[in-house]
Amino acid sequence: MKPVGFLDTNIVLRHILQDYPEQATACSQLFAEVEAGRYVVQTLDTVIFECVFTLSTGRYGMPRDVVARALGLLISLPGIFLPGKEIYPEVFDLWVAARRLSFADAYHLVAAKNLGLHTIISFDKGLRGVEGVKRVEPPLS
Repeated sequence: MKPVGFLDTNIVLRHILQDYPEQATACSQLFAEVEAGRYVVQTLDTVIFECVFTLSTGRYGMPRDVVARALGLLISLPGIFLPGKEIYPEVFDLWVAARRLSFADAYHLVAAKNLGLHTIISFDKGLRGVEGVKRVEPPLS
């Protein structure tokens, strides 16, 4: 089935947070329809990153494991088309376990491994946590 539209960040946030009742009800209904297979929607990594940032910082400050579980459940729905979504369970696991890593760093480490790259080039000494991927600094000689 072809996606009916692009899923934006605020739809995911309203569903998870249930903070604006009228919008939350509509968003939850949409996800129920997606889960039932009546709709397919497409989204991108940037939406997931925005959701992680918004939910885990500032006003909401939700614990990492709660954010990971909520987003992981949505991403896993067959009606959510997200290129590369198969890496997110490992990314969320690393992000929750390695409290020092940002979500982006966890994503980059897992992505490097899944791309078959055993080296991540960075000055960030905190980039570790994925077996088989090591950090090196330039120059690469």
